[in-house]
Amino acid sequence: FASSIKDLKMLELVSALGMDQIDVAGNMLREFLSIHRTDLTALQMLAKVYVRVNQFEAAEETLSHALEIDPSFDAARRDKVAALRQQMKSDEELRELDILLENDPENREYRYHKGAALSAAGKLQEAVQYCELLLKDEPGQPRLWVAYAYALRILGQQDRCVTAFREAIKLDPDLGEAWWGLANLKTVRFAPEDIETVRKALERAG
Repeated sequence: FASSIKDLKMLELVSALGMDQIDVAGNMLREFLSIHRTDLTALQMLAKVYVRVNQFEAAEETLSHALEIDPSFDAARRDKVAALRQQMKSDEELRELDILLENDPENREYRYHKGAALSAAGKLQEAVQYCELLLKDEPGQPRLWVAYAYALRILGQQDRCVTAFREAIKLDPDLGEAWWGLANLKTVRFAPEDIETVRKALERAG
């Protein structure tokens, strides 16, 4: 934790810096951490700086250090999961997600990401079974349907895959990843009403 009011104000200043001053923000945080090595707020902020410049491995290492100091720092663990996902380290992502789910087993975001990570790790049957189990309890979760659809696609179960993507779109017509997944199947032909739905979604997105 920041050691004084002055330090806290410095951290607030750093957090407000834009992309054009990202190097300044990183240098300020590293200098601060050379003195306050265990400041969790500063460590998480430095990791966010690394993410903004696509240095995901550095972000992962910084967040791992924060978690060594305080394993209960779930916000840092969430950020680490995102950094691992960007590096396609699916097995490591699954380990961190399991820890998060132990503390918050009903968290929809964690559940979705676990389904997606199982697919990315090549654990396809497990991914399908996991998503089916969750969808029995929460059939109204569009992102879970997307994770389910991707696992089915890799298994070659195209008809079920299309159905899953369509279910996600029915629940959330603005869900771009579901439309993108359907388009990538190549064999799906979009009806005029599909095109109109996409047009309206793009309008809403601005």
